[in-house]
This record gives sequence, structure tokens and C-alpha cells, in this order.
Amino acid sequence: MKRYYIFLIIICVFLVGVFYHLGFDVHGKSQYAFSRDNLIRLHVLGEDNSPKAQRDKIIARNAIIEEINSLFQDVDHHLEALHLLEENQDHLERKVYNSLDGQYDVSSRVGIIQFPETNYGNKVLAKGEYYAFQLILGEGKGENWWCVLFPPFCFLELAMEEQENVEFRSFFWDLLAK
Repeated sequence: MKRYYIFLIIICVFLVGVFYHLGFDVHGKSQYAFSRDNLIRLHVLGEDNSPKAQRDKIIARNAIIEEINSLFQDVDHHLEALHLLEENQDHLERKVYNSLDGQYDVSSRVGIIQFPETNYGNKVLAKGEYYAFQLILGEGKGENWWCVLFPPFCFLELAMEEQENVEFRSFFWDLLAK
């Protein structure tokens, strides 16, 4: 009988761990961490759909992310981040203009913009209106690109793009292979 209770306790601990890992709301207290009301998205519109314009769009994105990385360093709230974007809008436009060697007129706006449903790894942002920093290169008639500036999901995407080939290993597999 004692073994039976020990087995039940082990199963319960295992299930709690599985539920926690899978994100189930074991205590009924979960809340949405991010919503349309507290995200700020970056929206970059390229000049056109040429390969060069697409490369330039990535250069523009990198220039913005580099600036935002320091600008948002101590920011904890999306309204503060929006205020900083508005205050630094001209500076951000100049940064992009210079990073593209003045090839395009660069304009931007801070406001609410409509976005389609978007996947970020295993996270999905629903279609709808979001606060955004929109950057327009030239006439802005090309494919667009977006990410989340605040909180800094763009930085995570950029870091994942820059990763080289990564080899994953398992400690347990290595032990079994010996």
C-alpha cells in the first residue's frame, strides 16, 4: 500500500510539472502578458519589391532596432515607449536615411496601424489594430515587414537570424552512447 501512495505522489508531481511546462493555468490566475493595447510594432514598407529594395528594408530595420535597443533600455511601459518614439521620430528617420546612403526619402509615423495575423516563433499575434512605428522607404509600394518593438521581440528575431549553425546535444544521449 505504501508503494501505491508513493507512486501516486510521483505521478502527481510529474503531472504538475507537465502542466506547468505546457503553460496550463493550474491555479486559474493566468493573464495575458501582451495584448493589442500594450505592444508596439515596427512596420517597414519598402520602395518596391525588387531584391535591392528588400535588402534595403532589412538595412533600415537593423538601423531602427539598433537605435531602439538603446532608446528603450530602461522602458517598462508601452506608453513611455510610444512617447520616446514620437520624441525621436526625426532622429530615427535620419538614422535610416544615412544607413541607406540617402537612396530614398524616408518618412515615418507613430500611431495605430492595421496588421494581419502574424506568427513569431510559437507565438501568434491576432489580426487587428496595434500601436506601431511605421517606416516608409521612398514611395513605400513594396512588400512590408514587421516585428514587435516593445516588448523587444524584434531583437529576439534578429538574434535568431544571426545565429550560426547550432548543434544540440543531450547529456543523457551522450551517456547512453558511451
